[in-house]
Amino acid sequence: MLLNDAEGLTTFEEWQKFFAKLPPLDAAAAWLEGARLSFGQNVSFHFAAIDRQFEIAFLAVAATPGQRSAALEFSTKQIDVLHAQFAHKPDAIIKYDAAIANSRAYHERWGTPTLRAYMFESGQVDEWGASPSKGKDK
Repeated sequence: MLLNDAEGLTTFEEWQKFFAKLPPLDAAAAWLEGARLSFGQNVSFHFAAIDRQFEIAFLAVAATPGQRSAALEFSTKQIDVLHAQFAHKPDAIIKYDAAIANSRAYHERWGTPTLRAYMFESGQVDEWGASPSKGKDK
């Protein structure tokens, strides 16, 4: 089970570190698995999973154009689930929509081929766009 190490995680930062350690397919699978379990009740869980898809889509030097497109499509589905899951908390949705928009803007800004290569070559991200400062072992 991909979520064995996830027990007790609650904050966005904790979830972000968790997802950063996973390769792309495992990150998507962990979100699918967790969304069906109690983890799916945590907005930070969803947001960190969406943020990871943005990393893959915009910052990963190893991603093909098809993988980038798939990561963006998957993040859209995750956002739809987040909206449905927390429709009863409109204030939370507004807050997290703003955070998602900021995250996407950041990733789009740094996601050009030249900047992506620079970030990878300078060690700011690994080949799949995860930052070592988020807990990814290099």
